[in-house]
Order: sequence, then C-alpha cells, then structure tokens
Amino acid sequence: MENEMLKDIVGLKKNMQRQINLYISKFAKNIEQPLCGHRDASWMAAPPWLSDYTSVKDICNQDEVECWKGDSISHRDIVASGVLTVKHVGVVGYRLNCGSDAQAIVNLADRWGMPLFFPFKKHWNLKSLIQEITLGPTVISRQNRRRAVLLGSSNVGFYHFLTEVVGDWWFLKKMGFNKDSFDLFIIHDGGKTWQKNILDLLDIEKDKIRSSFGFREKDIDLVIPYRGKGSPLNVPSWTCRALCEEIGVQESQKKGYRKVYISRKDATRRRMVNEAVLTGKLEKIGFEIVECENLNVREQQDLFGSAKIIVAGHGAALTNLVWCPENALVLDIHQESPAVPCFKILGEQSRIKYVPIFNAAEEIYRYGDWKISEKAVEMILDEVAVAP
Repeated sequence: MENEMLKDIVGLKKNMQRQINLYISKFAKNIEQPLCGHRDASWMAAPPWLSDYTSVKDICNQDEVECWKGDSISHRDIVASGVLTVKHVGVVGYRLNCGSDAQAIVNLADRWGMPLFFPFKKHWNLKSLIQEITLGPTVISRQNRRRAVLLGSSNVGFYHFLTEVVGDWWFLKKMGFNKDSFDLFIIHDGGKTWQKNILDLLDIEKDKIRSSFGFREKDIDLVIPYRGKGSPLNVPSWTCRALCEEIGVQESQKKGYRKVYISRKDATRRRMVNEAVLTGKLEKIGFEIVECENLNVREQQDLFGSAKIIVAGHGAALTNLVWCPENALVLDIHQESPAVPCFKILGEQSRIKYVPIFNAAEEIYRYGDWKISEKAVEMILDEVAVAP
C-alpha cells in the first residue's frame, strides 16, 4: 500500500514537472499562453540587454575561474526574462523560517480559491506548494480589482533585498512601468529597519507598500518581474547601474580618503573569533573599525563612498562596495575556496580594485564562525601596504 502511494506521489511530481517544462518552453518562444491552467496570464519579454548576466568567465582567466563557485552563471535555468501579469489571482504570503534566516513565500490561487502552480524556483519569486489555499470563491468587478506588483525574492537579507527589490523596480521602469502603474507594491521583507530605509529611498508612495508576510488578497491583478534572482551567482550586468540610478550617492560625494575595516563581531554567524589579531594591526596604520549593523543605509553609503580601502570578512555588508569611488581597494576575506563571486562581479561593474583573500580560515567552527590564519593576516597587510 505504502509503495503504491509513493509511486503515485512520484508520478504526480513527474507530471507536474513535465507541465512546468512545457510552459517554460512556451515562454522561451515569447508566446502569450495560459499559465498552468490559468487563462488570464500575459507575458512581456525583456529586450536582450535587460536579460544579460555577468559570468565569472567574462571577467576572469581560467586559473581564476577555478577559485569561484558556478564557473558558468546559474541563470542557465532561466529561459526568458520579462514581466508576467496574472489577472484574477488570489495571493497568500507568509514567512518560512530556515535556521537563522527567514524566507518570504507567496502562494497563488485562482478566483475559485484553488492553487496555481508556476514555473518559478522559490528563489525567484514564488514557491509553489502542493496544498490548497483556502481563500474560497470570489467575484470582484474589474473596476474595483486592484493591480499589484511583487518585488524581491524569497531571500530577504541585505544583499538580496538591496539588489533584487531595487533591481526589480529599476527593471520594471525600463520595461515601461511607473509608480502610477500599480495600486499596491508587495515587498518581500522581514520588517528590518534597514529594509524600511531602502524603501524610503525609492520613489514609491508609502501607503501603497505591503509586506508579503501575512498579505492576503482574494482577487487581484499581479505583476511579477521574471528574471534571475535569489542566488549570488545571478548578477545582471546592469546591477550597479540600477542601484546607483535609483538610490545612489552623487559622484561629487565620493572622496576616497578613509581606511575602513568592517567587523562582523555582532553578526549571528561567520564571525571571526580572533578578529583582534587583525584589527589591532590595522588600527596602527590608520584603519577605522566599523560595524555596518549600527549604521542606516545612507550612513553606509557615505562610509563606502568616502573610503579608499575597505577590508572585510565576506558578508552582505560588502554589497555597499557599489558606492565606493572608482579604483578604491576592497579586500574580501573568504574562509575557503571556491567562493561565491557576487562581490567580484559587482566590483568589476563598479570599476574598483577588488582583491579576494582565499582560504583565510585556520579553523571553522559551528555556525560558520572561524579563526583567521597568520598567513592571511600577512597577506592583507601586504595588500594594504602597496595600495596607493
């Protein structure tokens, strides 16, 4: 009996995957098609330049590529970029706790309250679950139905929120939308102060913004920017441009005179347990020790915009390197290799000098806390010594 049930479940999953592949292939041809049985879905394809991603192969030689994860960019699974509009849809948003992180999940239902399954990986926009969304049937007139847009991905940390929420909004504007195109902006967020800071910097009316956590609507027209998101391997070639145009600092504000070490001592993971070994030597040569968690977003922009050298353990705070003056030096300390290339790619787009310090960990402990090696400390000091 149990074996038969398992076979049925496996068969169901295979059938669903075949349907998903079918709809993806239709989208790849830019044909407007009903999506997973939903007839009120339309597709607007993005131009090629908006669908372009930077690969480490584009900016590294073969020896360097081996140091990075994902030697070919993971957007290989994304067959098309564009804007998906689904009319008469029910939306239920909730939070999924994953260890120390929370993920934002949105499920969709049709006008009769039955679940819709979409060909998205969870880290793009939506996670389709085999479960009923108990919204119940609804009838709302076309005149009263609201139009909403879903910004961001299921990852709500600083790097993903900044590059994906801001990136989505910039992407939509390049696709011809503006703030008057929508009645609501549904944002994947976690209620953090810095997330509110970022939203305040965008030209969006506050009374239109809704968190996806706990969002519930029976009948709405939903617009979804469909592009590679949620992975540090997916870095559109326009990311730095988008951030600087939407919420960036002026070039005249970039002075480039400070030497800064970014500490993670109050983070929940990946803390350098013997950080004093490094910071003690850096302070002697004029470095400031700063924790970005104590700064709002504008203050972080000002900090990186005024820095000529940044030294930091690998972490989301380095997303701020996009604000650095051209030719600033950024040292990214990686515990191991191969490493995630997102900041390498952002550094290339920002025209700074990005230098990774690989295999810096002498020991790695629980929750990713680690001990820096003496050799890595010396490598960092050598790079700083030759900096202009």
